[in-house]
Amino acid sequence: MFSFSKLLEQKEQLEQKHLHLLQILDTERQSKWQYVQQTEELAAEVRKLKSEVLHVRLSCSVASHSLIASFV
Repeated sequence: MFSFSKLLEQKEQLEQKHLHLLQILDTERQSKWQYVQQTEELAAEVRKLKSEVLHVRLSCSVASHSLIASFV
């Protein structure tokens, strides 16, 4: 059988392990939140760049049509 002091020692060890796991969980949550924010920022940047590319393509298309019309 376990002595009372041995049980207290085991309880303390379990509490320390529990706290350590809580710290790991908190760190992982913070990392996840940072990744979510970065992903949202990058998605917004991709949307902006796609819009810019579309604008450039349309500008080039209009310019080429104007150039062709001037030769006709």
